[in-house]
Amino acid sequence: MAPDVAERSARGSALLGVVGVVVAMLWSILRAGPTVTPSLEAIVDAARIWPERLSGEFVAFYTDSPVGLLIIRGVGAVDPTSALRVSVVFLLLATLGWAAWAWWATEGSQRWRAARLAVLAPLTGVLATWIGFYDPFTVMAWLVILFAWLSRSRLLLVISGVLLGFQHFEHGVLGLAALALTWWAVRRDLPNRLQAMNPLWALIGVVAGKAVLLAVMAASGSALSGRTSWLSTYLPEWTKVGANTAPILLWSLFAGAWALVIAYWLALKERRTRLLLLAAFAVGVIATVLSGDRPRVFVIVMAPALLLVTIAYLHRRSEHTQELRLVESVMWLAPAVTLWGAEVVYSNVIDQAITTWQLIVG
Repeated sequence: MAPDVAERSARGSALLGVVGVVVAMLWSILRAGPTVTPSLEAIVDAARIWPERLSGEFVAFYTDSPVGLLIIRGVGAVDPTSALRVSVVFLLLATLGWAAWAWWATEGSQRWRAARLAVLAPLTGVLATWIGFYDPFTVMAWLVILFAWLSRSRLLLVISGVLLGFQHFEHGVLGLAALALTWWAVRRDLPNRLQAMNPLWALIGVVAGKAVLLAVMAASGSALSGRTSWLSTYLPEWTKVGANTAPILLWSLFAGAWALVIAYWLALKERRTRLLLLAAFAVGVIATVLSGDRPRVFVIVMAPALLLVTIAYLHRRSEHTQELRLVESVMWLAPAVTLWGAEVVYSNVIDQAITTWQLIVG
């Protein structure tokens, strides 16, 4: 093939790859039933007064995830509509960043499939059903860690954890535990640059970031934590609801990505690898048990681990084209499921999309 023809072919393939990722992202947002969090006004109020806390047990913890609050205040978006628009921008950046990391971390012919699968995973659906919440900023903090990991610099990986610890220490610690267990399990199926360094080095930075947040809160005279004050009160109720909704809750944890998880599991032969993956899954289950936001907390805590499994699966099964197409087809077709207590919500996807669009444009 002549050089100019090969160059045009490469450009065409790249354009199709980008279009595929964008379509996958838009489809993932639509099918989730995009919804604005009912806490938007409280989050804006928290941004106005940070580092002081709002009064009330269900709003005080917004202060503990300050990155979005500081951005909202920094750009002057201190009304609900403006804050919502900022959140949408970061939702899109976080989702595309997730796809970009998957593309960059994958080697060979599966790069664009990795990027599509990254945005078809439940993470995009969770971000879409909590628009205005602080989750996109947590995902952006994760991306700092993930890209630092690719650099193979231990120092940079440690430093990169500071932002996540400052933004959401609990999700960071649990997510890193699940990611490290997954890394130990799938390490041999990863590209060389991901094999070289344990991602758990970022934990040092996460702890340092939390220390910075606690120092700021102490200096301002605010309570040091507003996130766990009501845990013991509602844990028994959450447990009962979880037991009653167990089958659909189980599906919601990975949704269509169960196809990828099961396909990779079946391809494994090593008992140690399977035990480590079960341990990583147990970390996500513990996070779910401790939270009433289902499957939101599981999905966010397990998102980096699932992303790593995606890359390992594509590397291990890269020659099994029919299987890869089937797995991707399931992930395109199977919608994410959101539970509000024992009720499945956000199933009126067109109505939700129209309402959300109207709120965004004001």
